[in-house]
Amino acid sequence: MTRSTLPLDVFYHIIEELEGDLTTLRQIALTNRSLLSCARLSLYHSITVSNVGLRRADLLSRTLRAAPELGALVKSLKISRLMRVDPYDSGYTYGVPLTPELLPFHLLPSLNTLYLHSLALRQGSQGIDDLIAIVGSLPRLETLLCDILMQDRQDLELDVHPRPPHFPVLRELVFIDGDWSHWTFATQLLLSYPRSLDQLERVTISFPSRSSADSLSWIPLIRAAGPHVRVVNIPITDTSMRVRYGTAELSRIAELDAYRNDHTYVMDSLSHCPALQTLKLDYHSDRNTPTGTAQSDGPIEALCEVLERPSPPWPCLQHLELWLVDQDGAMVAMSDTLCARLASAVTDKARYPRFTTLVLRIKTQCWNERADVWYTSSLSSESDRAAVVERWKRAFNAVGRAPGVVLDVAVSYASNRRGW
Repeated sequence: MTRSTLPLDVFYHIIEELEGDLTTLRQIALTNRSLLSCARLSLYHSITVSNVGLRRADLLSRTLRAAPELGALVKSLKISRLMRVDPYDSGYTYGVPLTPELLPFHLLPSLNTLYLHSLALRQGSQGIDDLIAIVGSLPRLETLLCDILMQDRQDLELDVHPRPPHFPVLRELVFIDGDWSHWTFATQLLLSYPRSLDQLERVTISFPSRSSADSLSWIPLIRAAGPHVRVVNIPITDTSMRVRYGTAELSRIAELDAYRNDHTYVMDSLSHCPALQTLKLDYHSDRNTPTGTAQSDGPIEALCEVLERPSPPWPCLQHLELWLVDQDGAMVAMSDTLCARLASAVTDKARYPRFTTLVLRIKTQCWNERADVWYTSSLSSESDRAAVVERWKRAFNAVGRAPGVVLDVAVSYASNRRGW
């Protein structure tokens, strides 16, 4: 078969079908120059740099500097678990911090998605400046995912990077787990690069119980991005959690003093997102609250107050997912009255005509008398889990009977993650 008997468009279609089959794509790329250009579109579309030795990072850097035109083909980049072998001890590896020197990020002008997984950042403001410098060098970035970022324990003497003058206009932000100054990044993004939020549509913030109090720092950012936001997935905590575990950064949110508690502040801020379609709230109760005492500031009450406003704040709302707490058979932050109010609000088709799904994920806890703290109970018995599910279903029976609305209840212990 000669080159002229088969149009190049057919080869493009064939290569699209081979996406992910890197071995075959490499073989096609070596066939001839025409097929090389076709195969490169898939070979460089999504790149992963990971594991020990930094060999892939070094090879990618060398390739991009030798052929800068290839950088324009990269649409998605995942950087994960960077480790370097100690030259003096082959049995020991140590983490390599994420810095702008790792890769020539400025040679990736078409990058759309940056996924950072299990990485270390330099200590303090240097790590934040590094991340801002990296993102600022990617003009077409739309999705930023940071999954399990940590502060590096080594005090490295590396270059200090100035803040970039411009920042890409983002559509999705995902920050999950880890231990670093994510609240500082949120504040810098809001104060220094507000235009980057003009088209923000999806926000996912999910941190462990204690760190979840710091997620409050993201609320001003979500409020500022309000008009375009369609999906919000955030943890919520009682004020006592913020007082006990929160950072000094939270004291700079002056608006907090004007609200009854943190939950009313969060819900009122979210009410400035009129295009909201999906809302996921992961409630972290104060595990140090003794049994038999008031256990919550009322997150569901604050949610109901917003839903019941004369003018519906979220006319496009379709999906509401609540991660709630069940402590020794007691529904924390809930009551029969609140269940009825929430059910009545979301099933009112005149106010929320698009609403279709209420998801409840129940986190069960038991009281530990020795430690004076609530701890997660796995409920190994299927009958025990079924009893919990049935109790919560009865509480929201009105939702289950509403036409066109699905009630989904299950016991769950997994983190409320995005799914990447």
